[in-house]
Amino acid sequence: MIHEETEYIKSAGKQFCISITGGGTRWFTQFLESGGGSAVFLGGNIPYCQKVTDKLVGGTRRKAVTDSTARQLAMAAYEEAVGAGDPDKEKFGVGVTCSLMHSEPGKERPARKNHGHIAIQTATKVSTYYFSLNKFHFDTRDAQESYVASIINKIIYSFLKGEPIPHDGYYPNDIEWEQSLYPDDSSLSNL
Repeated sequence: MIHEETEYIKSAGKQFCISITGGGTRWFTQFLESGGGSAVFLGGNIPYCQKVTDKLVGGTRRKAVTDSTARQLAMAAYEEAVGAGDPDKEKFGVGVTCSLMHSEPGKERPARKNHGHIAIQTATKVSTYYFSLNKFHFDTRDAQESYVASIINKIIYSFLKGEPIPHDGYYPNDIEWEQSLYPDDSSLSNL
């Protein structure tokens, strides 16, 4: 399934950049490992500490894993794609922010939520997606990381196809999906 989605994203002809903070960075290797991505994938950022993320989005955030942060990251990625891509091709930007379980057993903060926000920015709108991961379904952070990479791929794939995110055997019903559509909002960088 992931290979099929990746090949569709590469063949869709729309160019994009992506910024990922927190979990989900494995998406880069999963997407690029089969080759052929350079026609559509223009680049990506992994702003991990708050200062670097704040600089990328042009402001100070109070919390990292929010809808607003994902939208700001998507806008920054979109602006990067517009500046770097082929002027005749359609562009979009993807912003991802996630909180995953601690990599060492016993070091997990009790109230920590394992969840994330993904946003896709185009010239006319931004779509946001929220997912909640029940950490007890995963034995390791590594397993969560791989799973989130597949979620990112699924959302980009479904977005490009114009289809809703399916609840199928690979994406069980315990993941909560919310999709919100916002009109183009040039004030995103001021959030």
